[in-house]
Parts: sequence; C-alpha cells; structure tokens
Amino acid sequence: MMLNKLPTNTSITEILEFIEQKSPRHGNRDRCVFSLRLSLRIRDTASLTVSSVVNLDGSIRRFIQSSDGKRFDLDSSTQTELTRYLLTRYKIKSLEDLPAECFSDPLFSTQKRHAFSPNTLAQHYSALDAALKEQFQLSTEPTKSKIQPRHSDIPTSKTKSLLSRFAASLS
Repeated sequence: MMLNKLPTNTSITEILEFIEQKSPRHGNRDRCVFSLRLSLRIRDTASLTVSSVVNLDGSIRRFIQSSDGKRFDLDSSTQTELTRYLLTRYKIKSLEDLPAECFSDPLFSTQKRHAFSPNTLAQHYSALDAALKEQFQLSTEPTKSKIQPRHSDIPTSKTKSLLSRFAASLS
C-alpha cells in the first residue's frame, strides 16, 4: 500500500482533495480508483464492471467477490467514492436512475481501450504515487541539492582510474 510512504499526519480527505484538484477532468474517477486501491488488488480493480459494485436496487455493494473467490469488504468512504464517481460519469442524480444497459460497462474505461488493463492501472497508480509524494513530502525532510560538486571537491582517490585504485589497494 502506498500510504506508508506518506507522512503520518496526512489524512485520506487531504489526499482525495488533492487528487481531485490535480485533474479536474478525471478527478472523481481518480478519487474512486485511489479509494478502491486501499481495499482491492490491481487485477481485481481492473476487472470491475458497474454491476460488480452496484446492486439492482441502485445501492453500492458492501463487498466485492473476486474471480478467485476472495472477498473484499468496501468501507463507507469507498462506497461514497463509488457513488460519487458513477453519478458524475453517467450524469445522473441517483444510482436508481442508472440505465440497465450500463451495468455491463467496465467500471473504469479509457479512450484507447474499453477497460483499464492491470498494467495501465499499475502505471496510473505509479504516477499518482509520485504526485502524492511530491505534494505531501514532510517539510522537515532535507531536500537533495541539485548542485553538482566541482571537480576539485571530489576526493583524489575517486579521480584516479579504476585500474590505479585497484593496483593501490593491492600494495
């Protein structure tokens, strides 16, 4: 899980708000993807359809059953993110208004493919991790200097060739 890379004082709410602001076009989708990441494996998230998460009565499921039989419980915040995403995606006011033909749609689709592949989702998570790490880095962490050392600052032993250093170590 990526959260162990963030400072302990960063709340999920702050993370979700940042994700939404980072991409106005895909903010709701990315919030939902991130929320599911906290509970599901990549391959299970990539294979989800709308019917995997929405009951026929328009409510969000409390758990998801993977193809290998593993059960993943969905907490209330993940259910809220799923609802929010689906309402925005289908431009509806209630999940009860979700057209029946949408139930077979992949939960997350791309322009290039019909659905996110596990590889695409992993790349998406990686890019999101980098943005989150940059945004929520601890201010007390020392920043790496971008100034390159001058040649005169490098110890003499490192300016000698590898062969001469090896020969000197033998004597």
